[in-house]
Amino acid sequence: YLDRLRDGGFPEDSQEFLVAMTNQLGLFLKNSYFVDDLKKSVKKLKNLDSLKDSFIQLMIHELKTPLTLLSFPLQLLEKDDEFLAKHQKIVSSMKKGEGRLKSFIEDISFFLLVTNHQGPPPLKDRCNLEEFFKRALNDLSEIIQEKNLVIERNQVSLVFQSHAEWTYFVVYRVLENACKFSDPNGKIKLDIQVYPDHFQLEVIDEGQ
Repeated sequence: YLDRLRDGGFPEDSQEFLVAMTNQLGLFLKNSYFVDDLKKSVKKLKNLDSLKDSFIQLMIHELKTPLTLLSFPLQLLEKDDEFLAKHQKIVSSMKKGEGRLKSFIEDISFFLLVTNHQGPPPLKDRCNLEEFFKRALNDLSEIIQEKNLVIERNQVSLVFQSHAEWTYFVVYRVLENACKFSDPNGKIKLDIQVYPDHFQLEVIDEGQ
């Protein structure tokens, strides 16, 4: 066939058809090589992603060990009034370090949770917004007391279906950010508006 094609043995329209088929076959082979390379790249990425998850999980585990070793002695020291009277600054510094380490571990855990989830979070939990705020303010009580912050907020009664861990993380981080950047003796105002299909949280602080 190729000899006849070179020698002009085929009619002109047949030659055009054969040339077109040859070009299409070349494109098909080129694309098949591309698909094979793409599959190999995807497999490598999945392997790397799996290694990333394993590394992060190991790091979380390894960080929890020093956190436990720090938290337990702190609990004992905080019960010793005589020691606290003499070493209040040391204990406060240790508490800050414990809080930063705990926050770092929570951030990594949340990152792992979010990156491994495809699509929107499952609305699997019955959540109480008021309880989230109480819990977050309790978890932030140390920085609130240390900076002598005044928290003003309207209380709302809202129970909804959501992902409890994700929702609390968002509420906590918004409040934590306001506390961190507020000036000492400042005021933080939380305004919560509830709508039929969502709620809106507005945070106003006096930080520079």
